[in-house]
Amino acid sequence: MLDCFDGLITLDNTCSGASGVMALQTLDGMSESLLKDITGSEDTPASVLEQAEKWARAHMHNEVITHLAPRMTGRTFIDRKHIGEADDDQVLLSGSGIGGILVEINQPASNAVLRIGALGLFADYTGDVTITVYDLEDGSIAATYDITVQAGVSLTEDVQIVLPAYRKRKAYFIAHDLPSYYRTWTAGSCGSCSQGYYHGGVRVNGARLADGLAKKRTNLRISSETSGLMAVITVECDHAQLLCELRNALAMPYLYKVGEGIMRRAINAHGRVNNTRLDIEQLKENAAFYAGNYQSQMDKTLGKMRLPDDPMCFTCVKVTRQYISQP
Repeated sequence: MLDCFDGLITLDNTCSGASGVMALQTLDGMSESLLKDITGSEDTPASVLEQAEKWARAHMHNEVITHLAPRMTGRTFIDRKHIGEADDDQVLLSGSGIGGILVEINQPASNAVLRIGALGLFADYTGDVTITVYDLEDGSIAATYDITVQAGVSLTEDVQIVLPAYRKRKAYFIAHDLPSYYRTWTAGSCGSCSQGYYHGGVRVNGARLADGLAKKRTNLRISSETSGLMAVITVECDHAQLLCELRNALAMPYLYKVGEGIMRRAINAHGRVNNTRLDIEQLKENAAFYAGNYQSQMDKTLGKMRLPDDPMCFTCVKVTRQYISQP
């Protein structure tokens, strides 16, 4: 969660060698000796920081989303759509290169994500097959997933793949390289659906890419068939991405929340191992100080927060004006 906050905080005077925007030890009461005192035999100061950051991110995410909830639109542009319907005639096809499903997302004003909830392959093959998702913006591999295929059986298995489409047009190609497969249709069992499936600014087609060609949208051959590939996809708003856009404004409250998390860990460590080097009252005082500063900083940030210009995922505040005509 909130990977965009990675590297924001660093540890000075440790062996981690990391560099960040803010040093944890700039907080009053935070020191290298304290981190060592609360570090277990299987931990390091860096892992303690990582755990505190995960806790802080979860807390901050919940607070911001709760604050924005009245003005958020829980929109899905495509909701759990099954793509790749098996042909009843079980026609066996073959082809070189790679083939599968092309998903194009045209919501450039919104922070959207593509969720792939299930994958399957209808083929004359039994065993594991790697499904690769290509980002056609640069041809890079966005994700891979190994699925188990049983010859002649059109089953899918649940997966959890989440891919961003943040404020730009995105195209993802979900593909496999088996040389033969049974025919599957993009939008139901019909041969006339050459235009694929289109809804909510999202277009889905079957596609193939010949060997040796760069993984670009212009090189794909669009088809109503999905080369045996089946998928369940959702394209929805990702409201949490707003926190990443506000990363710099949230940096200071984030630092205080991480500090509070470390102090809470120190308090727990004192009670668990009776570490006499830890001043329990000072730890509680520091935790309360960090928590108070976090809340003060967050209240200021949330009070001045502007919603993004995103009419799909947020609703703007409607202003009522009253005009009084002069006699």
